[in-house]
Amino acid sequence: MKLRIVMISIILPLLALAGYFAVQTVTAEQARLAVATSAVFRAQEQVASNNLIHELQKERRYSAGYAASAGANFADNLDRQRGKTDRVIPLLGQTDVLAVERASEFGRATTALDQLSRIRTNVQNLAVSVPDVAGYYTAVINDLLLVSYPLGFESGDEKYPS
Repeated sequence: MKLRIVMISIILPLLALAGYFAVQTVTAEQARLAVATSAVFRAQEQVASNNLIHELQKERRYSAGYAASAGANFADNLDRQRGKTDRVIPLLGQTDVLAVERASEFGRATTALDQLSRIRTNVQNLAVSVPDVAGYYTAVINDLLLVSYPLGFESGDEKYPS
C-alpha cells in the first residue's frame, strides 16, 4: 500500500503539470488561429477593395481623357468601364474588418462614391474640368488605399503570441 501512495504522489503532480502545459499550448494555438483567421478576412477584403481601386483608376483615366478631348475620345471605353466599376462597387460592402479599422477613411470613400453618379453625369455633359475629375477619383482611390493597407495592427492582441 505504501508503494501505491508513493507512486500516486509522484505521478499526480506530473499529470497536473502535463495538463497545465497542454492547456497553455491549446490556448496559444487558439490565439494563433484567431490571428490567422483575421489575416484571411483582411486579405479577402483587401482583394475586394483592390478590385474597386483598379476599376476606379481605369475609369479616372477614361473620364479625364473624355473630358480633355471634349467628348471626342474614349466614349465607348468609358461606358464599358463604368459597367465594370458598377459591378465591383457592391463588394465594398463586404469589407467589415477594414471598414471598422479605418472608419474615417472608409466613410470618406463611401460618401464620395455616393457622388459618383453626379460626377459621371458632369463628365458626360462636359460640365467638369479634367483636374476636377482627376481630383475626385484620386481622393476616392487614396482613401480606399488607406482602408486597404493600414499601417499595421493597432491592437496588441492581434500579434502572434510567443
